[in-house]
Amino acid sequence: MKTSNFFILLSLFLIYACNSNTVIDQIEELPQSGWNYENIPAFEFEISETNFQYNAFLNIQISEQFAYRNLYLVMHLRNKEGKETTNRINVELSDSEGNWVKNSGSGNQKTFKIPVAENMTFEHAGRYVIGIEQNTRDSSLLNVNHVGIEIQKGNPIF
Repeated sequence: MKTSNFFILLSLFLIYACNSNTVIDQIEELPQSGWNYENIPAFEFEISETNFQYNAFLNIQISEQFAYRNLYLVMHLRNKEGKETTNRINVELSDSEGNWVKNSGSGNQKTFKIPVAENMTFEHAGRYVIGIEQNTRDSSLLNVNHVGIEIQKGNPIF
């Protein structure tokens, strides 16, 4: 009986894994000494289907001691030929009264999953790199623990 349950669960896991629309879901730990301008976490991923739209999310974890309401970032997208596009984004972390928005987590760690690009398309199949640069007024930004990117395949392009 236990063996058949194991195989059922294994089969369900494999079916789910094969049907996953996640292209990349990676996160990088940042130094406790601060996130410097020069430290630009980069995430490589492969696009094999150009006939779909894709959605990108920024995953970030901060400590409650983070000093600002907003986090300014520059996102760099580079294709295999080296052509790069950049986009400056403002991530709103708390409202004017200091209440955290769009987060989960417990204790003093707050985790955010923020949409940064919806229905984006890729002209060519191949390897891409996304770099996430902190773009605040502090050259070393404290209390940002992790930063990452998640890209999911969306709807087909008609």
